[in-house]
Amino acid sequence: AEPVPVPPKPVVTRSASTPKPAEAHRRADLALQSLLLRFWDGGAGNFNSVFPANGRHTGYWTYAQTFDVVMDGVERTGGRRYAGWIQTLFEAQDRRNWNPDFYDDEMWMALALLRAHAFTHKPAYLTRALALHDDIAAAWDETCCGDRPGGIWWDRRHTQKATASNAGPVILAARLYRVTRDRKYLDFAEKAYRYWKAEMTEPDTGAVGDHIEPDGAKVWWRFTYNEGLMVGAATELYRVTKRAEYLADARRYAHFMVTTQVTPTPDGPVLFDGPNERCSGDCQQFKEPAYRYLDDLNRVSPQPEVAAVLNASVKSLWSRARNPETNHFATNWAGPPPATGSLASQNSATAALNLWATPRKPLLSSPFPHAYEAEDATLEGLGVEAAFPGFSGWGYVGAWNRDGQSVTFTVRNPLAGARRLRFRYATGTGVAIRSLRVNGMFAGMVTFSATGTWNGYATLDAPMTLPAGRVSVTLAYETGMGGAGYLNLDRLEALDAAGKPRESPSSIPPSTRKSGRESPPVKRLLRQPLGGRTV
Repeated sequence: AEPVPVPPKPVVTRSASTPKPAEAHRRADLALQSLLLRFWDGGAGNFNSVFPANGRHTGYWTYAQTFDVVMDGVERTGGRRYAGWIQTLFEAQDRRNWNPDFYDDEMWMALALLRAHAFTHKPAYLTRALALHDDIAAAWDETCCGDRPGGIWWDRRHTQKATASNAGPVILAARLYRVTRDRKYLDFAEKAYRYWKAEMTEPDTGAVGDHIEPDGAKVWWRFTYNEGLMVGAATELYRVTKRAEYLADARRYAHFMVTTQVTPTPDGPVLFDGPNERCSGDCQQFKEPAYRYLDDLNRVSPQPEVAAVLNASVKSLWSRARNPETNHFATNWAGPPPATGSLASQNSATAALNLWATPRKPLLSSPFPHAYEAEDATLEGLGVEAAFPGFSGWGYVGAWNRDGQSVTFTVRNPLAGARRLRFRYATGTGVAIRSLRVNGMFAGMVTFSATGTWNGYATLDAPMTLPAGRVSVTLAYETGMGGAGYLNLDRLEALDAAGKPRESPSSIPPSTRKSGRESPPVKRLLRQPLGGRTV
């Protein structure tokens, strides 16, 4: 097909009920911060599946979806917030298992890792994404199922071939082609897409089936994430090939979604997989990819009917499905609000709010532009809290008094020289002692004097000579080095030798820090977002 030009970016329209940009960002922040504060179990390096925590941690695909949602917050804020969580989540998963039983689970994780690589340029994220893709691609099988065999198995036991494990890898492979320019990824993406479109979509309606059984039987369960994934697959293929047929496919799947997989509300039609009592388990998270890829299509090719559902969904989920005391969200975005929270439901709502706020300016600014919040740093064995008032940012790092726990800040230091690192903290039970390391090298022990109460914050200055560039500053509990006491850590300020603030480039996205301009491939990836079933 003849290439067609990329349509212009969608115009953000506003109605009387549309919140102003600052309010849109506030809502997105509250949703993501509630997720991290209430569901993250730092000691286990995992997320609790429900809140209040019942001792059950989430499975691989929900963890991967949360990683993707955190990337939404990182990209939306340009790294002003949440950036340390990228490495926190990567290291926590690295201690678990990168290769689960389900191939679609690997796909969700690889998509999040690609976004992490695009933002940070760390090779480890891309290396792992490539390895996950290769494992998924090896599950392509042409010996099963039915009269026209083909497709990617859903799981290692070969129980079915699902839309999640076929349409999702199309998105992954097409994005890997964007990153590597290796034609094998695009070839695989187009092969998988052609097969699934021919076997599991209705050409007239745009409906997408759920999976194929080993005997060839086709199961046509109606879930928003099936159409959503095919919207994403077709949109991504259009993005890299400019072939009009892919854009037409994406619009057809989207039309089916926004006309048949919605429920009416006073705000308009809202994405819908069922009422709260019937949409449980994996269903609670299906609207996350559904909204994500509808939003992606709307950025490439704005459609009024799609924009109407995207806008109505975020308005309704905030006003009708949100518990205002906890900022937890119901699975059904038409409401009512939940008494307790589920991570899967939180993922879906948080993704929608962050994606909706992303193109809206201005971003919220920090009252301490030269500071690095502990809750946005990289955490090892630690959780975040907001129980004791007086902190800056959206919380603090607390409850650490054992080996293996640490907080690592990435300080941007334009010029080498004498600096003063100022830590803001609280120690309600006495003195706390931590080791200080700069770029991994031991720099001494730091003694935090008692503040008397947990909401009585103090500061401690550590004079230091820092090299130029990105500098890692780590506070760790190490028994062998004399570590002791509980400590709540609020933030780190990077000051000059006299204790005065230095302008920090911490709010500048990684791709702009050296020259003031984005490098072409990163610019392309950041502006074209790189965005299963086992809870």
